[in-house]
Amino acid sequence: MNINRFTLLVSFYLLLRLTSFAQPASDPVPSGADPAVTSRNLEPAPLAGVGSPFSMTFTIGNNGTVPISGTSVSEQMQFTICLTKSAPLTARPEESLSGSLMNYFDISWTGTCFEGRQKQDVSISAVELYELYISAVATSASSNTAVNDIGAFCNIIPNGSSNPQPTDNDFASIYTHTTTTAMPVALISFTAQAQEDRTVLLNWKTSWEHGNKGYVVERSKDLKVFEPVGEITDVASNSNTLTQYQLTDTAPYRGTSYYRLTQTDLDGRIHTYPVVSVVIRNEAYGIYPNPVRDNRFMLALDEPQSALVQMHTVSGQQVPLQAKIADDTHLELRSERSLPIGVYVLRVEERGQKRQYRLVVSE
Repeated sequence: MNINRFTLLVSFYLLLRLTSFAQPASDPVPSGADPAVTSRNLEPAPLAGVGSPFSMTFTIGNNGTVPISGTSVSEQMQFTICLTKSAPLTARPEESLSGSLMNYFDISWTGTCFEGRQKQDVSISAVELYELYISAVATSASSNTAVNDIGAFCNIIPNGSSNPQPTDNDFASIYTHTTTTAMPVALISFTAQAQEDRTVLLNWKTSWEHGNKGYVVERSKDLKVFEPVGEITDVASNSNTLTQYQLTDTAPYRGTSYYRLTQTDLDGRIHTYPVVSVVIRNEAYGIYPNPVRDNRFMLALDEPQSALVQMHTVSGQQVPLQAKIADDTHLELRSERSLPIGVYVLRVEERGQKRQYRLVVSE
């Protein structure tokens, strides 16, 4: 075969292989690419009411047999996701997004819609689909279950009349049916964090407040008796934006403190949220004295009454121990038999955490 003719054939073959779904107007449109939204999901469904936080998922990508190259504007896949009866859960809408799709698209918020465009030179392979998760909150109530009660929808955008594409999977909608009763508060999070100055910082966030009078934070040592830590009444009674609150407990319990957040409506109804906990220690975890003498030693813990403690030789043989609670944060341990001189391993499990210590027995 003539070398020039062979080179021409190879070049023509490569040109065909690299053809993307978007073409200049004068070129034939490839039939193998299929920008698509293939599925959607809503959790939970149906929603409890206005102010209900929820998560929606759209599966978007290339459902065809030809790659989408992304090498130019005309070769970049695009989509819009509009929220008509809901809104992003976060103050910055883009922060409500997650999922593998974000590795391939630049996504911005305009008006009530997310607009996505394939990243420059980031190719979407043939038959390659990705998920986009959106954390949102219901903003419009409806008991209607008709098909036209659309809360959110995704639309794949063709890049101009020169770029026709299959139309059977270019649109997908999600229905956010809700009751007409609004939730008083949509709580995003409630956290307690120990600080270096031995105080506890309490934070909580809401995405929706309706008829809200205020909040009270309480603490407990045993989850039975609670006492007030602080109160916040400077609130907007009605809000549909992200709101953050903060209190500091300047006198937490030594050891474990349990915190409870309660919210009061303008009509006097009270709503209580799940308890969170934090540990304040006077000293580090550990064993003393170490080396151990007389077969007795103390172990510093968060909750001695519920901790599980086992002692083993370095060869793995368990050593029987007698345990007695010394105070709120210490356990007194004693071997049931005289311990030979050597190294031992003490394993501790409490509050779902495991720790291990090296213990030395001397004369």
